[in-house]
Amino acid sequence: MKASFLLFFRRLMVVVAVVLSLTVGAMAVQAAAVWTESSAPLTVAPVSASSLVQQLTDEQTRAAALEGQINALTDQTAQLTAALQDANTRIVQDAKTAKTLRDQLAAAKKKLSALTGGH
Repeated sequence: MKASFLLFFRRLMVVVAVVLSLTVGAMAVQAAAVWTESSAPLTVAPVSASSLVQQLTDEQTRAAALEGQINALTDQTAQLTAALQDANTRIVQDAKTAKTLRDQLAAAKKKLSALTGGH
């Protein structure tokens, strides 16, 4: 009987220890939750779904406008590039024409000099 009483007492002590451990654990979790809530209160309400949809719509509109501006700038850049190429071609042609005119002027001066007798 004494052995069964000791066995019963040990089992009772194990059950009490387990219950006490679970109680202390639950209290620790509760204390941590209270501490976390007090240190980081939710003062700003979360953004609503309709607000997010409106923001998305606004950003899509803004992105479309920016895309239009980029397309316009791309077109202008292409026009400017073509104009610069045309200007460079014209400069080359004008340089050739100027050389031809200088050569013609030199030849005309030579003829004039020959006609006036070298004066």
